[in-house]
Amino acid sequence: MKLAIGVTAAVLALVGILTAGQAAPARVSRLESGRPISTPAIGKADIAPSPSTPEPGKLYVARVYVNDAAEQTRLLSGGWDVLEARGPNYLLVTADAETLAGLENAGFKWSLDRELPPIPPGAADSYYGGYRTVAEHIAHLQAVSNTYPALTTVMTYGVSWKRAQNAADGSDLDTICVTKKRSGDCALNPETDKPRFFLMGSIHARELTTAEIVYRFIDELVTKYDVDPDITALLDAAEIWLVPVINPDGRQIVEQGGSAPYTQRKN
Repeated sequence: MKLAIGVTAAVLALVGILTAGQAAPARVSRLESGRPISTPAIGKADIAPSPSTPEPGKLYVARVYVNDAAEQTRLLSGGWDVLEARGPNYLLVTADAETLAGLENAGFKWSLDRELPPIPPGAADSYYGGYRTVAEHIAHLQAVSNTYPALTTVMTYGVSWKRAQNAADGSDLDTICVTKKRSGDCALNPETDKPRFFLMGSIHARELTTAEIVYRFIDELVTKYDVDPDITALLDAAEIWLVPVINPDGRQIVEQGGSAPYTQRKN
């Protein structure tokens, strides 16, 4: 029996908001025509009191108010870092003081929803508090293959869009096959008696955590073979194909922002 399963790794961040009693809605400040005005907050109370004026160097979640579908489309297509959560008449945007000024200049009204905590510095080769770069993920695949040659095969299955345009730019697209290898295993051939499982990460440029999940899954498989009976049985019977970064061009744009990643989502 042949089995091909495509899985996109995803992590859901859950934020708990505590409210008590029937307290009146909090009031926050926003700018209208350059003047601060006071407006009742919409929805649940903020996690912490919101500042009325953004400070340079700090990062915030802001409520950007949209009156109709046309304004919403204009905000979504404007290159702002729009989050998935939203209220009845506003969208949430990650922004610093400069971004908020740009929103105001574009005619949008906003209020500060909450201040985000400072981002700790990452390691020298990482960014945004410790996420690995594309180069680190590629090096990891080769290092694992060199250490566990009886369990792994690394191969290049294509090139990124940038490399397709210019051979000196972009990245190769690499995958690693993990299994207890026999002759003919991990071949680019659909005719195999081992079921195949396929896991890929970082389809969208800012899906930072998904590549880390694939990275750790690779390490878990190779280090627990002959140690964990379930993993041993899995690798004896199946091939696990993994691509940690399927969109290296987009991810490299994001990582160039360092501790303040660029808001690129696509390629």
